[in-house]
Amino acid sequence: MRGKKLHDNTPVLFKVSTHKAVIQLKELIDIHMQEVGAIKGKEENIDYTLPYIDKENLLKQKLIKINK
Repeated sequence: MRGKKLHDNTPVLFKVSTHKAVIQLKELIDIHMQEVGAIKGKEENIDYTLPYIDKENLLKQKLIKINK
């Protein structure tokens, strides 16, 4: 196939609209990951949300300013 190496590291976005397509895409990803020798591990659910900071504290820390 011509140009295969050219696009070897190009990311891909799949638009999935049906349940059957989700299942097929999962299988496709599993096949690709086996080909590259990836190891399937456990998922970790990590909460990356930041705690709420009120406006007064943001002003004190000079993270925001109010334009008049």
